[in-house]
Amino acid sequence: MKSSGRITIEILFCLLLVAGCQKEERILPPPIHNYLTEVVEERKISDDQLIEIIMDEFGNLPEEIEGISTKNLLKLVIPDITLAKILYKTPDRDGKIVNASGVVVYPTRKTEYNHITSVQHGTCQICDAPSEDFFPVECSTVIIGEVVCMADYLGYGATVNDSLYHPYLHHQLTGTTCTDMFFAAEEYMADKEYRKEITKTGNDIRLLGYSQGGAATISTLMEMEKRGLGQRIKDARAGGCPFNLNTFFDKYSESDTTYYRDPAYILMLARGLFYGDNLLDNIDWHNILADGMFQPEGTFAEGTEYEKRWKWADGKSVFDHFPDWHIKAMNSKLDTLCGKIMSGIFHPDGFDHINKTPENHFGGNEDWFTFYSEVYKHSLVHMTPPKTPVQVFHCIFDPVVPRECAEEGAAWLGTTIHDLNATNHMNGSVLFMLEYADCHDSGPLPGIISWKDLEQFID
Repeated sequence: MKSSGRITIEILFCLLLVAGCQKEERILPPPIHNYLTEVVEERKISDDQLIEIIMDEFGNLPEEIEGISTKNLLKLVIPDITLAKILYKTPDRDGKIVNASGVVVYPTRKTEYNHITSVQHGTCQICDAPSEDFFPVECSTVIIGEVVCMADYLGYGATVNDSLYHPYLHHQLTGTTCTDMFFAAEEYMADKEYRKEITKTGNDIRLLGYSQGGAATISTLMEMEKRGLGQRIKDARAGGCPFNLNTFFDKYSESDTTYYRDPAYILMLARGLFYGDNLLDNIDWHNILADGMFQPEGTFAEGTEYEKRWKWADGKSVFDHFPDWHIKAMNSKLDTLCGKIMSGIFHPDGFDHINKTPENHFGGNEDWFTFYSEVYKHSLVHMTPPKTPVQVFHCIFDPVVPRECAEEGAAWLGTTIHDLNATNHMNGSVLFMLEYADCHDSGPLPGIISWKDLEQFID
């Protein structure tokens, strides 16, 4: 009996010891920062402020929906959010490590998360970089409860002084910049978890972007797969995406004055790719642009604030006075110069697609052959497609990104196009985000609002 009692006491002692150990908090080491270098700012944005932004975005929203105040209805589902502007390490065009910028956005009262959504933004002027904006509208999936990250891209935000130009639609630089931003966002959220402000319950990744952001999403997806993250990506969506840049250029050239009316994108493409591949010093712009793109000083000095920035010095091209990538201003000036006609913007050799050798192709104009080769090189459809499934979205009619680009992209990915019922590229971007929100709503009261039902109120 004494022996049995002693064993029982020893067992109880062991159980108490184990229970005491279980109560001890596990001390975790601080997260290691391989990418994140600085949290520049953390800003709280109230639900009321977000509602005002949404009401402004949807200019036709009524005062009431089914007898309920629209603002009160939105207040049921839209959270207060925190927006963090961060700096992170990424290589520039020359491989030099620079501090790039971006944002991480999440619901302030969120207690746990199981994925991060990397959103790649569309074309915007320099002052509208995500980290410079009060609230980047393309981060709006935060409304449905997501942790969202978004890179500024090289040449925007903190790298304005490091990058002479933004490497527009440059596949490798875009994919690297956005993937590094994602890792920095993970490190930022790991700090939050370390301070017990939030709990991480999953490791999934979602990717989405529209227009330039659609192409950037594919580039990011392919870079993530290269780094072994493919199995973590659970949703990838590209909307309004110029999958084939050659088709993008050709359709603008064919239509000239009829359908596609934003040729400034083609100018940005030329400068961005040449800069990204370090070819600017090798190019004579007089072989790329039409004579009318080179104006003597003072010719266009009068006019609006933006037009005054276009006071060109003798012999300088449009690029020398385009620091802010303002598409509307660019197109306005091109309209003044040549009615936005492609043949009035680019050298005549650029429209010769007959032969395939540098000696004969484009009238023997080697600079134009170099440009078209760059466009081919960075066209997604000429690369090995990603293994991760991608959903492709495009407007039924799109006067900015030709639908043929999406058709070729869908064929390349082995999928079909999800139609966006819009004939306006910008409206298509809103429909794209509503489609995503309707699919993934995990907000405070999911299902109260059908996000897709808001389509009818888009301006």
